Amino acid sequence: MDMERLIKILGMTESTHDGEALSALRMAQKLMAANGKTWKDLMGQPQARAEQRQQGWQQQGWDDIMRAHNARQNAEQAQRQRDEAYRREQAQNAYREPNNDDIACKHECLRMLDECPDLLTRWETEFLESFKDRPAHWAMSDKQRAVYHKLRARFRENRK
Repeated sequence: MDMERLIKILGMTESTHDGEALSALRMAQKLMAANGKTWKDLMGQPQARAEQRQQGWQQQGWDDIMRAHNARQNAEQAQRQRDEAYRREQAQNAYREPNNDDIACKHECLRMLDECPDLLTRWETEFLESFKDRPAHWAMSDKQRAVYHKLRARFRENRK
């Protein structure tokens, strides 16, 4: 069937004169009948393609939604793991029984403060002074212990 001719004929249905528009529809009907086609045949194919496109868009949209959902779940799972690791670390550092080493460190810090205040920065002096107010059951944290070892090394170096 000559589709270009059919399109031209159907274009004439836009006429403001009803007689012309009706005549164009009848000519289109005759052309289709001569080729063994019906309006359903003519309109069904584009409709099927439109439905396929719509299904493709729906599937693509669904795939996008699932990708976003999976990415969000992965991010939430990673955050839960980080939070759990942080909680475990905090629980380990939250309270430790002081050992003899902690008590010895406290006394050593106070001795360094008394014997060589001129070797210390203001922050280090405040750090060591904070040991005065610590209760007997207090235990040093890992960070405090690292600062203590650094200061002790400098203190021992200057005593020589």
